[in-house]
Amino acid sequence: MGKTSPSRIDLKRIIQCRSRIEQQETLLGLLDDRLDGAYFEECVLGFVDALPKGLSRRAIRSSLFPLLGEIFTYEKLREYAWRLAGNIPRLKAGLVVLAWVSQASKEWVPVQFIDGRPAVDAKGRRGYFYRVRILAGSPALMRIWRFLPKATLLYFAPQFGFSRFGPGVLTNLTEIVGLQCVVELDPKYSRGRPGFFNMSVPASMRARNRNLLRQRLHLPDVFPCPNGYVYPCFDCHVGYRDCPCGVHPRNFEVGDCAECGKRGWFDPARVEPFCVSCALQKPFHVRVNDVNLR
Repeated sequence: MGKTSPSRIDLKRIIQCRSRIEQQETLLGLLDDRLDGAYFEECVLGFVDALPKGLSRRAIRSSLFPLLGEIFTYEKLREYAWRLAGNIPRLKAGLVVLAWVSQASKEWVPVQFIDGRPAVDAKGRRGYFYRVRILAGSPALMRIWRFLPKATLLYFAPQFGFSRFGPGVLTNLTEIVGLQCVVELDPKYSRGRPGFFNMSVPASMRARNRNLLRQRLHLPDVFPCPNGYVYPCFDCHVGYRDCPCGVHPRNFEVGDCAECGKRGWFDPARVEPFCVSCALQKPFHVRVNDVNLR
């Protein structure tokens, strides 16, 4: 995928392939077994059956070799399903696909923003520090943190799928959570973890993003709020694990804030003793300059 252009990444096909692997009967039957000898060969056959035809069987087997002698859990099945489904071009070329160690060359990969928090970088620019899941490519399934300045996000918003004016404009930077795009992983920005500078949003992803953003408008004739709320999704305590329009993973919880002394909403994913409202006034400080976009 290193030389694949952003517009040619077919995330829908990758997800379909991943689902086939996770539902393959032979592989499900091997769960909780130790993959020794014949069991490991059965595992290889299960992956070969679920993956597209015409791939190098030797490459598939070598890519699965770290599983030899290991207990085959659902977590491992999911991990290898993501990795192999997200690297079909490599397998077709006969290349072994192993866990990411370093970024040897530039590579376009699809990603999804899965969480975020207000932040200020070393240059004093305000923005958001996002948690990003890599959906395919050599580091498939890895999660990285990435700071994006507010000015960059506002400039890039229409490409993500936001409106330029009227309903549907980017109002709150948490609205980026849940959206997808492709990024160019670059060895220059990958120091111990994958890193990127360039972003792009293919038409298929923009359409998918627009559909989600349209749902978040909660128009009565399109997608009324499942919980009957009237305030914006970025002000809602319900996370996307329970609502498709959520902009944070888990539901907020009520607690006593050490900052304002009042009862308020707390994000269970945060360790700070501050409510969500006070946390917005205390942006996280990003100290690494070379991961920032201009």
